[in-house]
Amino acid sequence: MIPLLDHVRRVPWAALVLLITGLVVAAIGGWCVASWHELVMPLAFERLQYDASWAFVFAGVALAAHALGLSAIGRWCAAVAILFGAVRLAAYGAPGWIDIHPMAANPWLPYGPGNYNDMGVLTAAVFVALGCALAALGPKVHGPVRSVLVSLLASIALALASVLLFAAWTGGVFASQWLLLTGGERVGALLFVLLAGGVLAGALIRSKDEQQAIRRWAPGIVWFAVFVCALVLWQALQVQEARFIDNSTRLVATDVKNRVERAIAIRIRQLERLAERAIIYGFVEERWQGDASTLLNETPDFQGIGWAGEDLHIRSVVPQSQASAIGSSLRSDPERMRTVDAAIQSRRSTLSRYIDLRLSGS
Repeated sequence: MIPLLDHVRRVPWAALVLLITGLVVAAIGGWCVASWHELVMPLAFERLQYDASWAFVFAGVALAAHALGLSAIGRWCAAVAILFGAVRLAAYGAPGWIDIHPMAANPWLPYGPGNYNDMGVLTAAVFVALGCALAALGPKVHGPVRSVLVSLLASIALALASVLLFAAWTGGVFASQWLLLTGGERVGALLFVLLAGGVLAGALIRSKDEQQAIRRWAPGIVWFAVFVCALVLWQALQVQEARFIDNSTRLVATDVKNRVERAIAIRIRQLERLAERAIIYGFVEERWQGDASTLLNETPDFQGIGWAGEDLHIRSVVPQSQASAIGSSLRSDPERMRTVDAAIQSRRSTLSRYIDLRLSGS
C-alpha cells in the first residue's frame, strides 16, 4: 500500500484531482446560491439549502486552494464553512438565540429573511468536522501528528456524510424527522463525500512517515469516526423520543380539553333550558324551584342555581342552604360584574373567572 501511495504522491495529477473536486463543489454551491437569488434556473437535481450553498462554496474553494498550495486562503475559506455549521448548531442548541432564517440573509434575497428553511443539524455537524479537516490540511508537509488529525477529522466527516447520504436517499419522511433534515441533503451528502474523500486522499498521499503514522492509527481513527456516528444517532433518537412524548402529551391534553369543553357546553345548555322554560311559562317561584331541584339532583356538578330579576338581585335560589344569597346583587363582585355585563351585552351564556361565592354549601 505504501509504495503505491508514494507513486501517487509523485504524480502531479493528484493535486489536479483535488483542484477539480473543489472547483466542482464550489461551482454547484455557487449555482444554487444564484438560483436562490433567481439569477439562474435551478439545476435538475434537488437544490441545496441557502446557507449550505454558501458553505459548500467556501469549502470547495478551500480544497481547491490547498491543491494549489494556497494554504492561507484554504484555511480562511474553511473557517467560513466552520462558522456556518457552528452557528447553526448553536442556534439549534439555544432556540431563539438566532432569529434569522437563513443565517446568510441579505437584502438581495427575493422573499426576504424568514421565508427560507434552515440548514439541517446533521449538515451543520458535517460542515464543522469537514471545515476543521480543511483548516488543518495546511502545507505540503504536515508531520505525523497533524496528518493523523486531518485523517481523523476527514474520517468523521466522511462517516457523518455517509449517514446523511443513507438517510436522505432511503429514509423518507421518518428519517427527515429523526435526523432533522430540512431539504437539499441528497445533493449535499454527495458533495460531502467528495470533499471528505478529497481531504482524506490529500492526507494519504503525504510523506512516508505520515503514511505510516496514519496506518498505525487507522483502527483508532475508524473507531472514533464510528463512535461519533453512534453519538449522533443516539442524540437523534433522544430528540425523536422527546418529540414523541411531546406529541403524545399534546394529544392527551387536547382530548382532555375537548372533553371538558363538551361537558361545560352540556351543563350550560341545561341551564339555558331551565331559563327558557321560566321565560316561556312565566316565573313562578315554586315551579322554578322544583325544576331547579330536579336539575340539581340529576347533575351533581351543580352546587347551586339562582334566579335574578331585572334589577340583577337574586330572587330565588336552590338549594335552600344557600338562601342567604337572596337579595344580594350579581354586581357585588367586580369579576362577576364584568361577566354579567358581558352576558347582558351579548345575550349569551358567559363564563366568569374564579370568584368567591361566600355561600354555605358551595
